[in-house]
Amino acid sequence: MAQWASGYCVGWVLGLVLLVLLISQSGTFGEALHTLRALIRDGLESGRKRAAAFHRGEGYRLDSHGVCWALTKNLAGLFGRCLIGSILWYCILGIPGLLLHAIVLAMFRQLARHESAQVRFGWLADRLERVLGAVPGWIAGQLLCFLSFLRRRRARSRSSVS
Repeated sequence: MAQWASGYCVGWVLGLVLLVLLISQSGTFGEALHTLRALIRDGLESGRKRAAAFHRGEGYRLDSHGVCWALTKNLAGLFGRCLIGSILWYCILGIPGLLLHAIVLAMFRQLARHESAQVRFGWLADRLERVLGAVPGWIAGQLLCFLSFLRRRRARSRSSVS
């Protein structure tokens, strides 16, 4: 079996398949799209209900700008946590780092609770996610700031040409 596999790059293919599967399982941006569609098509109340899935706090007090703010905050968090974090830990530790990152994110999603009665239950998952997400969060913040600066600059140059 080892002689047969030595002629192929099975390790790279397996690594690539695992990488794609774990990054795609990190989270989808579909809920953000559904929230925005609900806000536009069905009104503020429907947008609030959809935003309650990812907004901590009193979602019933959000206006349309608050729903969009919560949505933007959620997308920025997903960008840093799921995409940049997965890529960073894969580059640093390879497949074991990617698996560790995916396990910690799954633990965080399932165990971490922010209600006062259950805050101690998911303490370890919350702390591990914060430790593993500190550097990717910083990188994602820098990237988003830089890209928003480029976007503004590009929009100004277009308006001056017209």
